[in-house]
Amino acid sequence: MIQASGLASGVDTSSIVSQLVNIERQPLSRLAAQKTTYSRQISRLGSFSSLLSDFQDKLADFSSASSLLSKTVGSENEDAMTVKATGDAQPGTWEVEVEQLARAQRDKSTAFDSPDAEVKAGTLSIEVWGEDAVDITIEDGMTLTDVRDLIQGSGAKVNASIIQVDSGTYLSVTSQKTGHDGGAGMVITESGSGNGNGNGNGNGNGNNPQSLGFSTEIAAQNAIVHVDGEQVTHTDNSVDGVLEGMTLELEGESTEPFMVTVGEDSSAVAEKVEDLIKSYNSLYSAANTLKNEDHRFGTTAANSLRKAMTDAVSGSSFPNLSSIGISTSKDTGGLILDKTKFEEAMSKDPSGVVELFGTEDTGIVSRMDSLIERYTDSYDGLIKSSKDMWQSRITSADATIERGELRIEAYEARLKRQFTAMEQMISGYSDMSSRFASMLPAVQTSSSGS
Repeated sequence: MIQASGLASGVDTSSIVSQLVNIERQPLSRLAAQKTTYSRQISRLGSFSSLLSDFQDKLADFSSASSLLSKTVGSENEDAMTVKATGDAQPGTWEVEVEQLARAQRDKSTAFDSPDAEVKAGTLSIEVWGEDAVDITIEDGMTLTDVRDLIQGSGAKVNASIIQVDSGTYLSVTSQKTGHDGGAGMVITESGSGNGNGNGNGNGNGNNPQSLGFSTEIAAQNAIVHVDGEQVTHTDNSVDGVLEGMTLELEGESTEPFMVTVGEDSSAVAEKVEDLIKSYNSLYSAANTLKNEDHRFGTTAANSLRKAMTDAVSGSSFPNLSSIGISTSKDTGGLILDKTKFEEAMSKDPSGVVELFGTEDTGIVSRMDSLIERYTDSYDGLIKSSKDMWQSRITSADATIERGELRIEAYEARLKRQFTAMEQMISGYSDMSSRFASMLPAVQTSSSGS
């Protein structure tokens, strides 16, 4: 088939076809550009969702005094005691003395010749205070090592090990719990071995099994601490509840009283506030960026964030953020921290700062959590709904572009057929004209000769 080339007509028909097709494709090109915009908005919505989650994580520190307020803690004798304090701890100074540490009970068997020495068959019962007794069955032929393994795997709250010293080989059992409840910290009883009194003969071997004969090597002991002259007894060396919001970690016995001091650490709280403001400002900026493609969504998001963050809170001695030194920037709409004013508020009423953020239902944390949930809910959240809308536009654009490409392909083929037909017709006329012109000279010669 002859293709349109313009050879017969002298017209660049290929160029004309190409230009006409490009004109026809312009709406599809605009639609493809819109697809890029739609995809960019979906990506922005994803970033906005991530920023909401990051902001919510930082906001969690502001929900209570224990998570927001920080304390400076000092112990004059850290060899005897270190101290941990939460936001609930109250500033003050206390005189402390560690009389004794809590310790776990340890029992030791009678001496055996080696870890492979046989133990008399029977039942070993191990009871750690506050726990149910655990029974262990020792069968004929079992060695000291076998019994050690049975104890370790029994679930009893003890640790068992074999000790080899000059005087012999011993099975040592130590309670995993320090202290006691008024009695022994651990009770180990043998039965059925023929020698329940625990008096082994010390010459156990493969032919002469012997009983374990446990005896207490280290007795269980409770910790004793004196705080401002008052005695506190505790079953372990991590003492809670004596001083509000504080854990006393006992490290060793002290020879004389020493001081423990707690103070407010407003600078640490200010650092948390600065991180929160930085996160909020990034979030607020991202909401404004969403206006570029969806003005209504972006505007609503930005306004909702600002309202939830800056509206007054009832029940707090500080009614809003500006009262603690956090104001709104006129230029960016983000937040600005006046650190001096904030630290003054913290010094005046730290509980009031906590209430501003953490008051149930009406506090900033509660309001922001509710707002973030509305946007990020995976089932019917506003971000999901918006993403679905933009994705449906992309799907619709893809379908329109596909149909348009098929139509343009048919249009281009039709143009080529039409121009080819025109070229063929012009070529035919040219051939006829040439044949006719070739006949004219011969007719004139014949006429002149007559």
